[in-house]
Amino acid sequence: MADSSKNENKSFFYKLVYNDKYLIFFSLFLAVLVWISTSISVGTDESKKIKIDVPVTISDELSQQLGMEYFSLQDSIELSVTVKGPKYAVGQVGEDDLNVEFDTSNVTKAGQQSIPILVTKSSKTLDFTVESVYPSSIEGYFDVGAAKTFDVDLKYDNSVLANGYAWGDPSLSDETVIVQGPKTYVDKITGVTANVDFENATNISKTYSAECSLNVEGDDSIEKSFLKITSKDKDKEIKSVSVSIPVVKKLVLPVNVKFEDAPKGIADNSILSVDYSVNKVTAGVLDGVDINEAVIGVINYNQLHEGKNHFKFTSKDFIGFKSIFDGNDNISADVTVDSKYKNQTVYIDKSAVKVTNVPNGYDYKLVFTDFKITVVAPENTKIDSGDLVYTCDASKLDDSNTADLVVTLSNHNDSWVYGTYKISVELTKK
Repeated sequence: MADSSKNENKSFFYKLVYNDKYLIFFSLFLAVLVWISTSISVGTDESKKIKIDVPVTISDELSQQLGMEYFSLQDSIELSVTVKGPKYAVGQVGEDDLNVEFDTSNVTKAGQQSIPILVTKSSKTLDFTVESVYPSSIEGYFDVGAAKTFDVDLKYDNSVLANGYAWGDPSLSDETVIVQGPKTYVDKITGVTANVDFENATNISKTYSAECSLNVEGDDSIEKSFLKITSKDKDKEIKSVSVSIPVVKKLVLPVNVKFEDAPKGIADNSILSVDYSVNKVTAGVLDGVDINEAVIGVINYNQLHEGKNHFKFTSKDFIGFKSIFDGNDNISADVTVDSKYKNQTVYIDKSAVKVTNVPNGYDYKLVFTDFKITVVAPENTKIDSGDLVYTCDASKLDDSNTADLVVTLSNHNDSWVYGTYKISVELTKK
């Protein structure tokens, strides 16, 4: 039985191999299998779109060769790249298999230019080609870099205020900004403004706060898209500033000055008379602040000599109020010392000068010949060097070896020292 089965198998194989009909049929069958297998594994060329986000970077070589910088409208760009190749290969292609470059080979001068985007195959194992890239270029501006510093000019409307109120001095998160960009455009900038949008607000009587966009002002040809505004320390790019504007109430107040360091014997300032360029001002005062006079500034007694003394004050000197609305933002005061007070000249005795904080291992020497001090005192009072105390702090010597000489009166509580003084001190090693 076993031999019979073997003979039958041989007979079938013999007929299959040596029979032309069977052989042709079998060959065709194998060919179809091979074709199907090849089609599945290789197939025809196919296309595929790949989306990639690419940072916009330009080679530093261009900056070194031409001395120019590249200014872009964007920090990155999304590319749609079409690749083509066998199905098995295209299906595996990702952004890591692509190399993206920005072609600056034709850049030879300053100005706005279109930079071609080149995408090539970086994979060494996958069989594909790059068919197309969209967008195929990016706009940019080549120029020498420049920067300018500007104070932000805040624009706001007075008509939204309640009756009897006015705006005080605004506070900005960044009062000074730096604008950077192509020199061609930066040179044409005249300023930076911020406009306060009050929306529908009216009858405002309290502090108003808002976020205000920054605007670059200047020539109409400025392409603002290439400019960048940063904080004063260049630490961060900013698009807007936070603004707070106090609202002040208008009051008519009498003008006055504040006197400091009056001698104890004349603390009431009774020996002084003051004449002002204006006696009253319309002042802006914050709600809730108790104020009954407009103090335009401070005068120290060491600024007063015999006779008439003239002082000028601006709005920066005003105390307790921030604005004046009648044009009187520069006010003068004439302070007259009683005629019974006269200037006296006192010469310093070197041995009377006390020098403090002399470094260890050093000696000091006072450098002067005739050093005189002016004292204002009643005309019947005689002041001499022994009535004065002189001190100098050696730790505060400047580059020219000078420091403040502090002079005080040890007696005579109705007199004072006029002026401020400096003295030269030489330090030598022991």
